[in-house]
Amino acid sequence: MNDEKLTEVEELGRLQFSIDDICIILDIEEKNFNDKMLRAREKGRLMASSEVRKAILKQASNGSTPAQKQMMELIYNASFETEKDI
Repeated sequence: MNDEKLTEVEELGRLQFSIDDICIILDIEEKNFNDKMLRAREKGRLMASSEVRKAILKQASNGSTPAQKQMMELIYNASFETEKDI
């Protein structure tokens, strides 16, 4: 798997495509979807989530009540997960 294909997998992961969908789009057999590809997909998914969270934080900082509520939920869930891991 070359770097170009991994970049494609990451971008498709960023768009929240499933592994099955990515395999169809890139014409790859699912059994050949390896650990590097799984990691690239997950990186893409997390990067998209990061971008959305940044937008929510910006809106919350600008006074958007719905965004503030979403941000508080994200903060609460993150602190709960951290406590659970300890």
